[in-house]
Amino acid sequence: MSAKNRLKALLLSLLASVLHGQGNQNNCPYLRYILVDACGDGNQEGFNELLIFYTPISININDLRVSFPFPPNENTNRDTDNPTTWVCYGCGFQWVCSNSDITNMNNQCGSPPPNIFTCPPAGTPIPANSFILVFTGADPTNIPNVTAFCGLSTVYVLFANNTGGNQGRYTNNPTNAQNRRTRVEITGRPECAMTVNYRNISGSRNNAYLLIDPDACIGSTAGQNDQVPPNTACYYAGANDRRGVEWINGPNPAPQTCQTPPISVLPIIWQEVEVAGGRLRWRAVFVGERGTSLTLWHRPPGEGMPYIYRAGLSPQGELELFRTGAYYLTAQTAEGGLEQSPVVWYEGSRAPFIQWAEGLPLIELAEEIAELQVWDLGGRLLLSQQAPVRREVLTGLREAGAGVYLLNLRLHSGEVRQERILLMP
Repeated sequence: MSAKNRLKALLLSLLASVLHGQGNQNNCPYLRYILVDACGDGNQEGFNELLIFYTPISININDLRVSFPFPPNENTNRDTDNPTTWVCYGCGFQWVCSNSDITNMNNQCGSPPPNIFTCPPAGTPIPANSFILVFTGADPTNIPNVTAFCGLSTVYVLFANNTGGNQGRYTNNPTNAQNRRTRVEITGRPECAMTVNYRNISGSRNNAYLLIDPDACIGSTAGQNDQVPPNTACYYAGANDRRGVEWINGPNPAPQTCQTPPISVLPIIWQEVEVAGGRLRWRAVFVGERGTSLTLWHRPPGEGMPYIYRAGLSPQGELELFRTGAYYLTAQTAEGGLEQSPVVWYEGSRAPFIQWAEGLPLIELAEEIAELQVWDLGGRLLLSQQAPVRREVLTGLREAGAGVYLLNLRLHSGEVRQERILLMP
């Protein structure tokens, strides 16, 4: 390996170690959704409120710790960070199971009902790319519509051991001074801790929820009940004052049947994106969007801009790579946004190649060319240039008009390559 490649490998290794030490949505379980204003009316919200977690890594269910704004058996005093008010296996309030509610949820997925939803006993290992649903009470009276999850293999469900205090763990309409916070910790992973804050809400309706951006909120732990958090915290305080948290109000008129979030806001699961033996292998799960095709992007070394390497790819496959650089996949969500996969690096050929920008050909890795010649199909030499060859050298062909042109490239390595390009009108 050359000194240049050794340096690149070292930098990539250092980058990987830094990223592993920082919490992010690729190496941390995270809270994605909080159903603040639950299904139905009355004093049953303490049982019906719901949180949704997603974990891209395998964890033990014992390691998930949650502290609601109001402790499980209390509806008047806010949680003041008393360790006994945390909910987890081995905490003051442990997770329990409601088998009847698990049956209800599985029945939503068809007949005979599949075993998609399950209660994990203490000590259960949760595999990577799993959803965890957490009810704030032991026996919900209004289970939301969970059919968005019916296409998955297993969804893990936890119920807080809430036997009293029927009123909600969450205040529906907190004023600006009534900040409400939810703390999340993963034992052994302090970088994955989160505190989600919300306040300044009015007119909340059934099925109102918070949607959390993991990129902004993982590692953000500032926030206390009844205290305005700093603007660096993870919080929502109005449409024009928020960081990492969106407020999605419920249906009107209330009450209506609750539903979990639209499929398009749930994450696309990148189960595999890796380079092996000169080939890119990928496998993605689109929750409810299995017809969505993928686009593969290539970013050349140095200052090269990303461009589309292949389009219309299936959710699972592999592809031979030739060009050195970074590769990643994107998929369009139902709402028109783009979800991007992890980025992988391929140390391939240093041979120049053509990239198109606004209809004009650019030569990437042009510094590898010792001499370039361009001919038209009539055998006329249009361009001849020796090193240094500019990346934009071919843009002058526009004056020659549309057509097919032949490129002869002699590289510094001694290799001679021939290319054809089609210049459109």
